[in-house]
Amino acid sequence: LVVVFIVCCRESHRAAMATERDLGFSKVLFDIHYSPNWENELRTNFAKFQLTANYQQLDAILVKDRFEKSLKLNWQDEMPALRYCPHSDDFPLTCKKALLSARWPALPIELLDTDDVRYHERAATHLQQLAGLTPEHRRAIVSAGTVPQLVDLLSSPSEIAQEKAAGAIKCLSFNSLSNQTEILAANALPYLVALLKSRYSSACMEAAGALRYLSALSSENRRAIIDAGALQPLIDLLPNRTAQEQAAGALSLLVQKSSKTEDALVNSGAVPALVDILRAGDPAAQEQSASCLRNLTVRNNPNSERAIMEAKAMDVIINLLMVGTAGVKQQAAAMVKNLIDRMVEFLNAAEDSVKQEQGALAVRYLAAFGSEERKAIISEGALEPLLAMLRSDSTAAIVMVEASGALQNLALDNALGKMFVSSGVLQVLSKLLESKDVQVQQHAAGAFRHLADDSFGEFHKDIIAHSKCKCHQEGALPKLIKILSEGSAKAREEAAGALACLTSVHKVHKQAAFEAGIIAPCVEILEFRAEPEEAIEAECVETEALADDAGASSGVASENFGLSPATKRWAATALKHLCPTRIDDIAFAGGLKAVEALLNDALLRKDEEDSVCYGEVLKAMGAA
Repeated sequence: LVVVFIVCCRESHRAAMATERDLGFSKVLFDIHYSPNWENELRTNFAKFQLTANYQQLDAILVKDRFEKSLKLNWQDEMPALRYCPHSDDFPLTCKKALLSARWPALPIELLDTDDVRYHERAATHLQQLAGLTPEHRRAIVSAGTVPQLVDLLSSPSEIAQEKAAGAIKCLSFNSLSNQTEILAANALPYLVALLKSRYSSACMEAAGALRYLSALSSENRRAIIDAGALQPLIDLLPNRTAQEQAAGALSLLVQKSSKTEDALVNSGAVPALVDILRAGDPAAQEQSASCLRNLTVRNNPNSERAIMEAKAMDVIINLLMVGTAGVKQQAAAMVKNLIDRMVEFLNAAEDSVKQEQGALAVRYLAAFGSEERKAIISEGALEPLLAMLRSDSTAAIVMVEASGALQNLALDNALGKMFVSSGVLQVLSKLLESKDVQVQQHAAGAFRHLADDSFGEFHKDIIAHSKCKCHQEGALPKLIKILSEGSAKAREEAAGALACLTSVHKVHKQAAFEAGIIAPCVEILEFRAEPEEAIEAECVETEALADDAGASSGVASENFGLSPATKRWAATALKHLCPTRIDDIAFAGGLKAVEALLNDALLRKDEEDSVCYGEVLKAMGAA
């Protein structure tokens, strides 16, 4: 009887402790958690924790948070922090069971019932962490009735509590329509929208993230968010580096299936801010921004597409197609294809030089990307307005630069060569070789190089014959040779490349090039030696001139500075193609010695590309 009595008393005591749910014990745990001697206090009170089963989960949460901070470990994968606990023999089993359990008989919700904001902050922090784990955790938290209290914290006097509560709501709303319904029923939207205007970027980020997830699954939710006035505050967050990913992601979903929201977003001036994220945002923000811009082009809305074009987005979009992450590339590729018709519209805006520039710039960058894109540009009718701009004497200088650059990139496709011949492109390019604008001249020479880069010489005859026009009977060949002596550094490179290709196959073209005086300027290029300081300075000037989108005549026109290794290789290759017929003429002009000197220099520098090139040239010239 005595034994039975003792056992019963012991069980009664355990049951009493297990059913104790006053706030005082939660505060004891909280104070221990933040005590300098937390480890000893936790060990000393461990028996009490074991007896109080209702608080084991809260105990485990506090332990997890402490070890996460002290050991800087990720506890989510089988809780490695617990394995490194100094007293792991004492309490790993109960802690593990509590942390892995999806049933929460005692959540930090009790700490929300106090008037002390410290407890509010910690409770919201723990709930955010738990909500970020698994769907089971999120269901348990919502089932425990925490949503209304989290919504109340969105207007707490503590900014930390606001931020953590918004973060918890964001996690709870992830991929769960039922949880989202609970959150909206608790009237969270007005408070989340208000939090978008917080002076704390992290709070803005969490609120925007919550709205993003809330808008992901339901058109009704999206309408409710718009009606709550979220659109403009989200747009205002786009320049915010901390919150821009979540803001752009929310906007992308809000405009997805609503032309009204799309119009409102465009009219609010969001497009330039989205393009700025593409230029300078981190990859995650870029992907969300690209997704939003893509959604603006899905319905083929002229106003939306014009806004993207006017924001000069094409250069950065094409760049992201080449160097962006997989997600960014996918969004950018879809967007670009939707914008081709708007590019052509801008090209045809004869009275608006700004639109013409933007259209030509877009075509230029898109044409550089790939063969399919070039074919799409041609099929949409972009070639004729480009040629019309280049033929006109009244076209603005910057438009001439971009249009000639677009033509150069379209010429990358040899499959378009016949169309170029029949549509008069060669005559236009020949005229541009005489332009006083160094960039236009460079682009024209580059277009000829692309067209002539054909091992079968299919279009060489056309280039030489059809580049003549009524007022320019001499055609492209002598003009390219003239550029070798007088053009800018980059134009000389393009001209040398075109001439090397044009002299590669047909004897009649080799003879024509010789008669036009190709040897002397090629030898001059091979013999040129710039002082190191001059070469560096000239290279910088040339780079700035080529990168200048606003001016077309600021480059170096006739200086011999900054000749690239490629220019010399092209010039040497052109001379090689004249051999063996013109070996004596080349040697008399000093070409043989110049190539020998370049080969020796390349061998000393151990430059394989230069060594192979100049070695082959000497071999063709019959030299050892």
